[in-house]
Amino acid sequence: MKQYFKNSCFAILLFATMPIINSCELVVPLKLPKIPQKLVLNCQLGKNSVWQIRFSNSVPSLGKLQPQSLRDINITLKKGNTILQNMDWQIDTDTLRIRNQNGTTTYLYAYAYSSFQNLPEAGETYTIEASKEGYPAVTATETVPPEVEIKNATIIDSATYNFQKYYIFDIEFQDPQNQDNYYSLIVFNNGGFFSNDLSLKENDQQDPFGGTQGSPFGVEFYDNCYFTDALFKNQTKKIRIAVPIYSQQITEISAVLVTHSKANYFYEQTSQQQQQSSDEDPFSQPTIIYNNITNGLGIFASSNKDFGILKIR
Repeated sequence: MKQYFKNSCFAILLFATMPIINSCELVVPLKLPKIPQKLVLNCQLGKNSVWQIRFSNSVPSLGKLQPQSLRDINITLKKGNTILQNMDWQIDTDTLRIRNQNGTTTYLYAYAYSSFQNLPEAGETYTIEASKEGYPAVTATETVPPEVEIKNATIIDSATYNFQKYYIFDIEFQDPQNQDNYYSLIVFNNGGFFSNDLSLKENDQQDPFGGTQGSPFGVEFYDNCYFTDALFKNQTKKIRIAVPIYSQQITEISAVLVTHSKANYFYEQTSQQQQQSSDEDPFSQPTIIYNNITNGLGIFASSNKDFGILKIR
């Protein structure tokens, strides 16, 4: 009886004080600072590639606005300190797939400024300056990396692991001297693309790849393999690769050695990390995509590729 009386008194007290509690609430309007829009510039190039530059506008991440492809851009392109004349920019249209910071995808009807004049050269430094009314002018500088050739690509063995057949081969290349070099490795076959299942074996005591030890073949990768020359500067480098063969119809393997500029290396890496984190965990912390555009957003970066082709039967 006493417990019932106590509970009844508590309930009466609670209901009596609720108007007082509610009357103490204060609604404060939240005023977020207005962030001015910036130009977004995207241009990735390589030796003798066609110039293709896309522009859009930045939008708040917590809003319903979508980026818009922009035209009527004033573009100045320099090689070293010399302005490249007669670029004859053409405006093409296509559909651009954009990965957003929250992991969603936006498909943007895009304008691309294209030119076949003064094609990029390896080892040269280019600066782009762009402006449009209503936006701060942007600029970016990029040096096209050297071409690094695969000197040798050789199948050395085959093996079976977990009922799966693998071909094991070596690729060899010479790291360019007197500079920091950035690489990635991609593998194709004549039946399709399978760089998402790749193992590499290092004979060095230290492993530059930083993957997960998952098989007797070495470090496993589930996307493009990125690495630097930090542990083999100025040396001839040999990398051993084990690739699974899922079909008897596969007769050819292609190893692609990509030489990146520093900007392209970090842009590709952070883009891959963002995609992996958003696919695996939608509540993960966002990955900040690498940006090298002064006063704006985006990327102005370059890479070069070399192919090593191996016949497996």
